[in-house]
Amino acid sequence: MNNIKVHIDVVNMGTVSSEWSKKRFPYPHHRIYYVFDGEATLTLNHTKLLLQPGYMYLLPAFSMVETLCENFLSHYFIHFRLHHHDILDIFTTYQPAIQVEALADFVGIFNTLQTHFKRDTPYSVMLTYSSIYQLLAPFFEHCKKPSHDLLRFETVLNYIDYHLDTKLSNAVLAKIMDLNPVYFSNLFSKTFHMSPNQYIIKKRLDKAQTLLTTTNYKVNAIAIQSGFDNNMYFSRLFKNRIGLTPTEYRLKAKYENGQH
Repeated sequence: MNNIKVHIDVVNMGTVSSEWSKKRFPYPHHRIYYVFDGEATLTLNHTKLLLQPGYMYLLPAFSMVETLCENFLSHYFIHFRLHHHDILDIFTTYQPAIQVEALADFVGIFNTLQTHFKRDTPYSVMLTYSSIYQLLAPFFEHCKKPSHDLLRFETVLNYIDYHLDTKLSNAVLAKIMDLNPVYFSNLFSKTFHMSPNQYIIKKRLDKAQTLLTTTNYKVNAIAIQSGFDNNMYFSRLFKNRIGLTPTEYRLKAKYENGQH
């Protein structure tokens, strides 16, 4: 956790109504919601949640989210990214809760965060970090220690993260762990419930979504940087998995980032 850097993009509040009901969409940022009035239904990776007053919700980036609001929902929301070096992704490692009771002083912490997160003085930076960690901590209160099998793959997962734009094969990855490629593939699939190739594709699509929302690079350049050497294949795969073309995703993510 000491190696994690938090980058906050949006701190705001608002009220949504029936227009918030939408098809599934993978948000490009982690999000914290705090509902203070109204309610809505949210489906997160096939898990249905009732968003209701008095609770905080944590939505990991790139998770498929579908919302249904029949009346209205008033909520505070925070969009943020986590940069980590040489450690496993904390959502994969610790599997935090996605719904917890709201902190009694949430509004005060939120207001501090909103006031200081764009300022670069030491005072504001320290207040920003302390505030976001206070809001995140309850989601991790009951997390278990990561399994031995998961920790075994730390070096491999970090290697994948840093080499997405290169050719990655089972043979290359298995060699890092000094395992037979077939045994490595089977162990990886058992641990992460997806094959190494499926995991690599997911991480490449995650990187593409990040680049689409944080840069002005052209789609073909993003495809290459994300590890896809064929732009047509990248666009077709992106549309198949995400439900939008890369260009459509960029436009929709920009809208979503400004709304809630």
